[in-house]
Amino acid sequence: MTIEQRITELGYTLPEAPPKGGTYVPCKEFAGNLAYLSGCGPAIGGENFTGKLGADVSFEDGRKAAENCVLNLLAVIKKNLGSLERVKSNCKQAEVWPNFCRSGAAHSY
Repeated sequence: MTIEQRITELGYTLPEAPPKGGTYVPCKEFAGNLAYLSGCGPAIGGENFTGKLGADVSFEDGRKAAENCVLNLLAVIKKNLGSLERVKSNCKQAEVWPNFCRSGAAHSY
């Protein structure tokens, strides 16, 4: 099963890669086995989220925002690298309120 088939099986749809919104490069490949991605927020199809998790964004909205970000990142990978099958691992980041204590659950997407 390919990564895209698994995404579909889980009930998600890979969106079009988000348009470039500035002077940054959305995907920069290094040494043929490392890609740095930037500029992928949670906006998909008119749905968007802003704020910090634990302060002004609920856990549920934060989880949906994280899912949207991951889908956008995957769309950028597919557009720029040609295949999601090139992905072997990833690192995660979320901006949270300092007193937020559910970061592990927020990263479990």
